[in-house]
Amino acid sequence: MTQTLMDDECCSVPTLVNSNGGSNGLSNVPNGHGDSSNGHSNGTNGHSNGFKDQENGINGHSNGANGHSNGTHGGRNGMPNLNGQANGNSTHARRPSDTNHQNHQFEPIAVCGMACRLPGGIRSPEDLWEFLVQGRDGRTRVPKSRFNIDGWYSSTKQPGTSNTEYGYFLDESVDLAGLDTSFFSMTRKEVEWLDPQQRLMLEVARESLEDACEVGWEGSNTGVYMGNFTQDWYDMMIRDGLRHSHYAAATTHDFMISERISHEMDLRGPSLTIRTACSSALTGLNEACMAIGRGDCDKAIVGGTSLILAPDMATRLSGQGVLSPDGSCNTFSANANGYSRWQPYPICYFGYCGQF
Repeated sequence: MTQTLMDDECCSVPTLVNSNGGSNGLSNVPNGHGDSSNGHSNGTNGHSNGFKDQENGINGHSNGANGHSNGTHGGRNGMPNLNGQANGNSTHARRPSDTNHQNHQFEPIAVCGMACRLPGGIRSPEDLWEFLVQGRDGRTRVPKSRFNIDGWYSSTKQPGTSNTEYGYFLDESVDLAGLDTSFFSMTRKEVEWLDPQQRLMLEVARESLEDACEVGWEGSNTGVYMGNFTQDWYDMMIRDGLRHSHYAAATTHDFMISERISHEMDLRGPSLTIRTACSSALTGLNEACMAIGRGDCDKAIVGGTSLILAPDMATRLSGQGVLSPDGSCNTFSANANGYSRWQPYPICYFGYCGQF
């Protein structure tokens, strides 16, 4: 490697620059101050874009974000700067992420366990398979147990009404008020206030672990990523201003869907409830896979929920022209006229293939 002596354009002060573009940061300026061209280095491979020396070197900054020096300078009176040695000799550390990216080999993530509650009487992955093989449709009229659709439906698109009577609902075999409390630590009063979404997700999450033949999950570094679209239970509970309970915050808000699973099952990994509308569960899946890849958690439970208990969301979506009047999705079809709401409760349990 040869070295060239270059004169500064501004003040004719020589600076020693390596021929390969790297600078040793030495400047012949009083008090040891020096600076790079425009005060910055491109930092990509620790090379310089050319140098100018200034008297105070105050424009030599370290960006800190990518671990490279953004222009080097000697500290006042020869004192070392944060990322360099005395007199401005810069040391460029390689980012760990750069090394990891080059050496990283993708390790497949497996679906280890599944469980679900879905419209059409589907209570297991096996039920879902048979449902699809038979080409069935789970569309039904809004059940009386949810709300009286006769009082909210309007075929003429009146404000504050629903433009459809149909959707995809869990059938009456799914007891929204029920919960096998023998598996969980909640008190009776807490269960009375508990959002049915939390109840169902607790049961289905446990079933997904059992489907994976997983044991001893308590205390494990398992993440929980739950997607959610609605908060009907919360909206219903706050309508009565005279109802109060110190359990209300933890039992009605949707942020507790993931937290409830993590707490009751003693899972120590990340716990996130994600609300990105229709993409919530898939966004949760993406977050879970990235977390496993980063080592934030060893395994992850991923699921989604959208329990329809009240007409509010239906009337708002109808007003925007989002819902299909016939309550059916015709994706990629010329007959498409909106989408139909449904109540999904799928949960999958993920981990690296080598862990199982």
